[in-house]
Amino acid sequence: YQRRVHGGYKTDTILCMPVTYESNIVAVAQLINKKDGIFQKEDELLFKAFSSFAAVSLRNAKMYRDKVRANRRTELLLETADAMNNTGIDDMSNLIQRISDGAQNIALCQYCIVYRVALETQELIATGRTGSITRFALSRGIAGEVARTGKLINAFPANKHEMYDVDVDGVRDSETKTILSMPAFYQGNVVGVIQLSNKMNGMFTEEDERTLKAFATFAGISIGRTHLFTSLANAAKASMQLQFQRTGLTRALNSLSPRSPSKLIPKTNSETNLPHLAEDSKKVVMTRNFNIFDYWLTTDQFPMLVPLSVHIFQELKYLEEFSIPQPIFVRFVKEVSKKYRRVPYHNFAHAFDCVQTLCQFVQNAEIHKYLTRLDTFILLVAGLCHDIDHMGLSNSFLYKADSPYGILSHKAGAKSALEVHHCNVTIGILDNDSTNIFASLGTDNNQWAWRTLIDAILATDMACDSEHCGEFATLMMEHLFQFSNPDHRCVVLKILLKLADISNVTKPFEISKRWGQQITHEFQSTGTVDDKIDDVPVTALAKAQCGFIDNVGRPMYELAAACLPFVQPMLDQLEANYELWKSILNSTTTNNVKLT
Repeated sequence: YQRRVHGGYKTDTILCMPVTYESNIVAVAQLINKKDGIFQKEDELLFKAFSSFAAVSLRNAKMYRDKVRANRRTELLLETADAMNNTGIDDMSNLIQRISDGAQNIALCQYCIVYRVALETQELIATGRTGSITRFALSRGIAGEVARTGKLINAFPANKHEMYDVDVDGVRDSETKTILSMPAFYQGNVVGVIQLSNKMNGMFTEEDERTLKAFATFAGISIGRTHLFTSLANAAKASMQLQFQRTGLTRALNSLSPRSPSKLIPKTNSETNLPHLAEDSKKVVMTRNFNIFDYWLTTDQFPMLVPLSVHIFQELKYLEEFSIPQPIFVRFVKEVSKKYRRVPYHNFAHAFDCVQTLCQFVQNAEIHKYLTRLDTFILLVAGLCHDIDHMGLSNSFLYKADSPYGILSHKAGAKSALEVHHCNVTIGILDNDSTNIFASLGTDNNQWAWRTLIDAILATDMACDSEHCGEFATLMMEHLFQFSNPDHRCVVLKILLKLADISNVTKPFEISKRWGQQITHEFQSTGTVDDKIDDVPVTALAKAQCGFIDNVGRPMYELAAACLPFVQPMLDQLEANYELWKSILNSTTTNNVKLT
């Protein structure tokens, strides 16, 4: 008996009983001061029956409350993700503030601080609401420990934790009772730490940890991309400053500042000029003798892929036929090329290689039995854009990692997270007047172009191969194809794009081998295109290439060649490459050898 619990009046009798639900005590009910005597056995039985109903009601109320809270958390998560996505890529201060406010609202706590992690200087960097910057060594505090290890810390009492540092982890004008500190990753590296303090009404729970982990995925990508953009802008400005200093034009720098994505699209005629192409380059790019690695990202010839792209479309007479102004088309290609990342495989060189392969299809007279001129134009545009802004990660990884692309695509009912993203980025470029190459097509053609472009890009998800190949086989093998039916033509168009997407296995062996090294390197690491690729073991590479040909390449190319004869030469080269890979596997002298 405690007076402060039961007091306030004279207590003569008490009947206290647990309220249980499925053998768990969910509450305690207490009756005080029985009228006319003391509590009897009958009172206990009645009270016990009452407590059973009360337990069910309390449990239902709790479940409803938890559901409402979960829904609200999901809404806040998506709202904050959208807010981060709409923050200017050059505005780190505003982005950090939105992350901080969003995390604080989701977790219902008093304070939140977001640290950026500067690995190059081994520092934690905090940006205040007024733009002030505070720096701490990466070795300090709970936040530093999370940044170094990449593991969350849920501390209570926080100020007793062995890594607690009042300067790094403390809060203003209050005792730090609880801390939930979560790492935010970008491309495998910790780029930020989201640290929440003083949970309202208790401690941070496992549910808080799960929700903040999902939130940190969004935040990590936003921080990483904004930091990357800022770094590139600063590097470009420094490079230009050096050049201006050498030429005596330093005054021009006064007007320079990092630009937002909407302003990145060039709008002046001078910026649509292209470097001169050699005549032999113009000729070879239209043939099967073209070698993309002569123009690889690490060579000084890589910038020539933009004018070569324009040349292909001009040589095929698309700009002339569809009245597309060359400045708009040049801006479009330049903007697309800039959106591709420097990953080992899914980069702009891969996109161009797809276009160059499609160019071989389009130049064959047989193609016009299956596609219109507008169809083939859309096909090449899809080839250019189909992997835009690819992160070097697969769809399955994005879903398993609960990445923003996986989460948002899942919410939208889509399975192809990457392909949905590629479509969104492409639409963003085409939606700008200065880069809209569809603007002159006319209403009907414009609608068809948009629909077909999106369908084609979505079809490049390899998880959908059986669906699209089955549709193509039924249409062609059973002689159901009708040229006048646009849906039939779209089926053929999607298959041709898929063939170009995996055409690396149909290139001459040395080129095909190099592509195999690039994609193996991308799948096995989070490296960049500049990393060495000659450390891929030959046996593993040969097994991977044979497996891909057996399970993906050969079935698709055999089906296509049976219906579209102009594909046969590519199937022949695929088979020749396969035999070479098999001979490597069968050779006992290649064990533990590196393929260089």
